[in-house]
Amino acid sequence: MARGDRKCVLCDSNYSYCPNCGDKIKSGETWRFMYCSENCRNIFDILSAKAFGHMSVQEAAEKLEKQDLSRKSSFRNDFVKQIDDIFAIAKQDRELKEKPDRKFEKKKTKKIVNEETPIEY
Repeated sequence: MARGDRKCVLCDSNYSYCPNCGDKIKSGETWRFMYCSENCRNIFDILSAKAFGHMSVQEAAEKLEKQDLSRKSSFRNDFVKQIDDIFAIAKQDRELKEKPDRKFEKKKTKKIVNEETPIEY
């Protein structure tokens, strides 16, 4: 790679960044060493936190929804799969929570006192 030419970890796009230029380091943009944009950095951080168990699926989905995923098709395939899996699992979890819990519904039961007594309901 030529000096300053980088490839984004998340989306594989090429961009320029020189880690030796004092302006970037002083401004706190050292993350540009690995990511082409702050959006790619945020998405990668969310996926990493989820992968290492520091974030639940639901929390990861909520945070990903706040990011710009319009370029998701340009992301590396493994990251696209992780994002799709997170959204699919979060959707299933929400649907399960929305279903009424029928386990505790009162059911009609048969009551048999003895063989000569009729069945009561």
